[in-house]
Amino acid sequence: TGNTGQASGLDRPNAAGNLKVSNPTSERWFNTDAFEIPDPYTFGNAGRNIIRGPGFASVDVSLNRRFAVSEFVDVKLEVQAFNLFNRTNFNLPELNADDSGTFGRILSAKAPRQVQFALRLNF
Repeated sequence: TGNTGQASGLDRPNAAGNLKVSNPTSERWFNTDAFEIPDPYTFGNAGRNIIRGPGFASVDVSLNRRFAVSEFVDVKLEVQAFNLFNRTNFNLPELNADDSGTFGRILSAKAPRQVQFALRLNF
């Protein structure tokens, strides 16, 4: 139908087979052979949200300790860790069926473990 991804959205391909692969990897998250490009100016039959992306899990931790310096002044030491166990959380796979080089591949991931320290003086 000529939609190219602006406000009108993208055209959907035809789904013509089993979408699942037995062992999904970042190089092949789903069966890309199960999709076909529809004829020009026609709608594809692939439904909305038929592909599930990878799961997401992250453990974030914060530890802090307050030290009293005087009656009106204290210091707070804090350490924060995000994605503590450093689990790889992949982003969604590429879903543009017109680009056979990247279609079905996961090209990026969310941030790895991050740790930050803070020292606060309260008065």
